[in-house]
Amino acid sequence: MTADERKKVLIVDDDPTISLLIKQNVSNAGFDVETASNGKEAMEKIGQRLPDLAVIDAVMPEMNGFELSRQIRVLDPAKKNPHYHADGPEDGSGC
Repeated sequence: MTADERKKVLIVDDDPTISLLIKQNVSNAGFDVETASNGKEAMEKIGQRLPDLAVIDAVMPEMNGFELSRQIRVLDPAKKNPHYHADGPEDGSGC
């Protein structure tokens, strides 16, 4: 199966450790994975190819996860692109 045939997952998180952990697990499951460190960078990647799933941190610089989801919905009005928001306490105490 080529990269164009595999389902694409976009991971958007400003914490590189979290992004790497999710990317490794999702890649091992056979998905094509891209990462972005903020909503602005994610929108640039989405402009190239809409992901089949987006895993989005809610609290990020540049553009938060909720605004990113709103912008994705504009590009995908049929809502074929599911989003999963992940967030924890900003001080990391719940992680």
